[in-house]
Amino acid sequence: MAILFMSAPMDGDFRYSDASRHALNGAFYLDAISHFPWQDPIGYAEKYYQRYPALTILFYPPLMHLSEAAFYAVFGVSHWVAQLTVSAYYLLGAFAAFYIARLWLLPLQALATTIVFIALPEMALWGRQVMLDIPALAFLLWCFYFLFRDIREPHPKWLYLMLMAFVLGLYTKQTIAFAAPVLFAGAWLSRGKHLLTDRHAWQALLIAAIATLPLIAITLKFGGFNAVSVAQGDGLGDHSQLDLGFYLAALPQQAGWLLPILAACSVIWMAIRRQSLLPRKELAVVLLWFIVGYVFFSAIRLHATRFDLPILFPMVLLAMLWLNRIFPHGRANAIAVVMAVGMFLTTLAWHPVPSVKGYKQASDVVAERAATASTVLFSGHQDGTFIFNIRAHENRSDLSVIRADKLFFKVNVSRAYGMDVISNPSAEDIALLLDESNIDIVVSEPGFWLDQAPMRTLSRVLNDPARFRIVTRIPIDARVWKSKGGETELVIYERIGQVGTDPIAHPKRKIELPIIGRTIGNS
Repeated sequence: MAILFMSAPMDGDFRYSDASRHALNGAFYLDAISHFPWQDPIGYAEKYYQRYPALTILFYPPLMHLSEAAFYAVFGVSHWVAQLTVSAYYLLGAFAAFYIARLWLLPLQALATTIVFIALPEMALWGRQVMLDIPALAFLLWCFYFLFRDIREPHPKWLYLMLMAFVLGLYTKQTIAFAAPVLFAGAWLSRGKHLLTDRHAWQALLIAAIATLPLIAITLKFGGFNAVSVAQGDGLGDHSQLDLGFYLAALPQQAGWLLPILAACSVIWMAIRRQSLLPRKELAVVLLWFIVGYVFFSAIRLHATRFDLPILFPMVLLAMLWLNRIFPHGRANAIAVVMAVGMFLTTLAWHPVPSVKGYKQASDVVAERAATASTVLFSGHQDGTFIFNIRAHENRSDLSVIRADKLFFKVNVSRAYGMDVISNPSAEDIALLLDESNIDIVVSEPGFWLDQAPMRTLSRVLNDPARFRIVTRIPIDARVWKSKGGETELVIYERIGQVGTDPIAHPKRKIELPIIGRTIGNS
């Protein structure tokens, strides 16, 4: 796990747009706990967004971000600490995977199964980015471990622990809700009809239901966009058909060819030989885990290979159990070790994590040159990456950031989801707006949204030598994932003349948030 951690991007070079926002959300909770704005928490959050307009606390459950806040409190706010938080959950999930495998395999084979699982290309990709998928999966794995223990030796503690892990997982990422019917089926297999009259089962369920009420309320109020994106995909195509083949076709990319083939062979072998690799109740849970998850994620019209991470473990488990069954003990051990080492090394060598350099370096220049209590204008693709890196400069907590797209457009997350032009100001109007907003430094990608008239006008203002001078140009270096159109360099401009000292209170600092139907800031 330490090797995977050390191979992750950790120098402010987030590539996936949500990753930098998850890192920033943790910083928000740290700051909120520090300032404890109990009299006006909503106002505090709005002002925070005005300063760091990449905050997404309303759209995701808080547990992972609160965990980040705890790590930040100890080690400081930085990319590597955010990644350390994810890696801690990665390790937690690895322990759960080991204990599940240990139920049926000897220690060496269980360890090999765990290494194969955590080193899968798809697992290692998202385990080395600041995302919610691995932390949520860690809790889900513990859910199933407690369920298997309950099937073997029914006891109220396993039900309580299972539902506790499930609730914690929901507070990390709601998509693990797919496991609810599987967990119920497993509990029924364990207790039969007595489950319906089990006082502890009802108490555990009631506690879990009450514990999830705040999450349900927040999701219903602010999760509209997530619900739409889940139901409709990218919002641009025909979503009337269920695609059951997407994740099947993705398995070789996620795990290579060998493991899916071995898992399929294990199922065929059991069907032909009429033998089970596991006790039948436990096998039923493993198969339901995969099947229900597969159908659930296929039914979601927004398909991405990271979504089905929760169903990769039963596939790995079946593959390794079958090898253990068909080969003699010593040979099975050797094969398991070779597979574990091979998967780990090939993932490290051939599956690097996407990253993009340049935005952290731009934030360093800004932190060094920006006037006290001034505002930085950012115009570019990776706004979350730049904004988090500004927040990570603890000695420049006086700085604020404005996104150029928020000045001129009402954007539903990204252009793909639609946007409206708020205004089409003249060069003089933009110059006045920048003056009044105390803009001292501008960080701009030269080609960003130049198909839009307001952005072309902004470009003319920035390149007016009477108003701004170019400080430096920083190349953008994208690794693995290619740069977006125009994302080749960052140009840092410095305003000619002095700026004011109160950007937050300025009456023109308002931001449209069409996703939640709010406008924040002064009007």
